[in-house]
Parts: sequence; structure tokens; C-alpha cells
Amino acid sequence: MNQELLSPRLKLVAAYVPEESIVADIGTDHAYLPIYLVEQCHIAHAIGSEVAKGPFENAVHNIKKAHLESMIDLRFGNGVQTLTAQDNVDVITICGMGGMTITQILAQGQQKGILPVKRLILQPNTDAWAVRFWLMRHGYAIYAEEIISDTRATYEIIVADYKGDINNYSRQEILFGPYLLKKRSASFIDKYQQELAHLRLIEQKIPQNTPKKRYIHLQIEQIERMLQQ
Repeated sequence: MNQELLSPRLKLVAAYVPEESIVADIGTDHAYLPIYLVEQCHIAHAIGSEVAKGPFENAVHNIKKAHLESMIDLRFGNGVQTLTAQDNVDVITICGMGGMTITQILAQGQQKGILPVKRLILQPNTDAWAVRFWLMRHGYAIYAEEIISDTRATYEIIVADYKGDINNYSRQEILFGPYLLKKRSASFIDKYQQELAHLRLIEQKIPQNTPKKRYIHLQIEQIERMLQQ
């Protein structure tokens, strides 16, 4: 596969996949990540799960073109519903979905007996706090976090390993990420400065003494407090 097909965001996700892992990529789209993992990261096997017909058909084509049919098992279906406990998955990757959707998929994985797996690598487009809260409540310890920007957006990547214990992250760590808070990279600061400016504009347009106004104001205060530390 032409490595240029894989975005810097997904290359960063791939960097946290251990060698010889059995990986399930949920919402695999065109199967670029599984192909890259097999070709470049020396994983044992990959499963790609995709619910949209068009991307699934493209994934089939891409896997055949790479001659990786024996290494990548592509399945048509929703979320982790395509997986079984007998797949012996070590790592699950879920990228490019909302945080609430990711937590719903993880909960389904628990119900099916797929989870826990050794490692989760998650890239929520929104509501990263919900992902961290779910991880904390279900025995996963955050191993690493990354933040990366491109011309379209800024993305957070959360890597978590199963430990079996409930981890007590602070409210601020859940909201902003324990590792991201420590690093305070330029991308991290820029993201929340932009979000703060956006929220202030929204606040000005909302009528006084409404629940939405109070909620937006609380968000503003939390970001301001974090940026001032």
C-alpha cells in the first residue's frame, strides 16, 4: 500500500499497536489502517469491521490489491457485532467517531464478551471526556495520549490498557486528558484557545438565566481555569 494513503492521524494510532497483535479495526472504512498494520507493523492478524456498503466494497478491493486476504479478515456489520470471543483480539482500534458512539460500541463489546482486550486505541472526534470516563469505570488505565492537527481539525488519540482496577482520574483529567494536560503541547493549547473563543461567541447569543447559558458558562470557566494553570 502507498503509505501516503494513511493519514498522519492513523499513523500515530498504528504506532501504539504492539507487534504480533491480533487487531480489530472497528469502522475500518477503506481498510487503510489494517493494511498498514500488516505491512509495516508486523501484526499477527487483522479484522476490519465496516457497516457502510460503499467503504466495505472499497476495503475488499484494497485488501485484494495488496494480496492480504489471508492476513486481513474483512467483515460487514455494525461495530463489534462482527466479532466473537473466539477471535482472541488483543487490540481494538476505533477512530473517527463521536465519543458517545465509541462508548456504546465498547459497552456492546462487554455484553458480547469481546471486552476486555489488552489494549484500546481510540480517536474520538467529539466528547473525548466520555471515552475517558468509560475507561476509568471499566478497568482501563490510560497508557498514552496524543493530539494532532491537520488542515481540517485537531484530533485526540487515547491509548488504554486493561488493568482490572477502577482508576480515579480527576474531573480535569477526564475533561482534558491526564497526559495531554502534562504535555500541554502547542496543538493542545491552540485547540482549547479556539474552543474558548467559540464558546464565548455562543454564550453571547443565548438568553440569560437559561440552562444552556449556564452550561456554556461552566464550559468556559473550566477551559479558562485549565489554561491559566
